[in-house]
Amino acid sequence: MPVYRRKDTKSRRWYYKFDINGETYKRNIPTARTQRQAEEAERRARDDVHAGIYGSQKDMLFTKFVEKYYKPWAEQHHKNQVNDKTIQDLLCKHFKGLMLSKVSRFSVETFKLTLAKSQTRYGNIYKPNTINLALAYLSIIMNLALEYKKVRENPVKRVKRLPVEEGRPRYLLPEEEAILVPACYQEASYLGALVQLAVWTGLSQE
Repeated sequence: MPVYRRKDTKSRRWYYKFDINGETYKRNIPTARTQRQAEEAERRARDDVHAGIYGSQKDMLFTKFVEKYYKPWAEQHHKNQVNDKTIQDLLCKHFKGLMLSKVSRFSVETFKLTLAKSQTRYGNIYKPNTINLALAYLSIIMNLALEYKKVRENPVKRVKRLPVEEGRPRYLLPEEEAILVPACYQEASYLGALVQLAVWTGLSQE
């Protein structure tokens, strides 16, 4: 049985034990009060093994991850540091005190709706483009957390962006820029340089 209680003690604590690829994983589950809760913990442990993050100290505060991991990354990859800091402040204000593992699709949807009803420091309502930009930055942060094996998934990918007005100029999102520019450099150095110049200067077809 994957989950069990020891019969030789008076303890009511649950344990799980399972084997994957010849390796045994065994641990007590101090927070489980019922068999169902123990089975859920065992399922998550199996998922962590398959994701390669079992036993790692993966969970940390969202704001701490931004400070320790995202900011150094952004300084190297994002040229618009002012815009980056503005979005960082918005995200850290909303997700302050929340652990990375608790950043879910629901919490991201809540952030999107909250921002849509909030005002900027100038007293204006946040526009859909700005909200979508904030979601793009959040997605980059969660992808980075995924690379560092701090989370199991990026919940932002399942959140729909807000519709924007038709006819407005289309700008690359940060996550798109992070993919496009390196790909162009890989294809040809001159092509990468041209695309990078276009991104930095905002060149248009006109």
